[in-house]
Amino acid sequence: SFAGMTRLVVINGTLYAQRYRDEILDPVAIPYVQNMGVGSILQDNNAWPHTARIVLEDLQHRGIQRMQWSSYSPDLNPIEHLWDQLGRAVRNIVNKVTTVQDLRQIIVDEWDAIPQQRVQRLISSVRRRCQAITAVFGGSSHY
Repeated sequence: SFAGMTRLVVINGTLYAQRYRDEILDPVAIPYVQNMGVGSILQDNNAWPHTARIVLEDLQHRGIQRMQWSSYSPDLNPIEHLWDQLGRAVRNIVNKVTTVQDLRQIIVDEWDAIPQQRVQRLISSVRRRCQAITAVFGGSSHY
């Protein structure tokens, strides 16, 4: 969010709806959104685990509002740019002898190293992103 980032949750194996709820939403995302105050909205990317019935019902039960977001809009979603930055940073560190445990730690360390100002700039750019997508009638933009 504009105010800060949550800790990164690294999932071993496949992320399915119950794991998303139990390992990401309950311990990290929901408390964060609730601490943001009235009117805060959870944004995800509409992946299947995010939209499964058990997740949507749990969010509704807790009074957490989800942002309505197109599944096919990576140009608009600021998190996609953070994932790209994270991936590039990790690739610059990882070598052929990096263990899985070391990789997990590298990913978390690089996530923690992303400056909050970068997050704020990306969030502030959403209006421009929407305008750019509208200008090309929903096609790809330079974002």
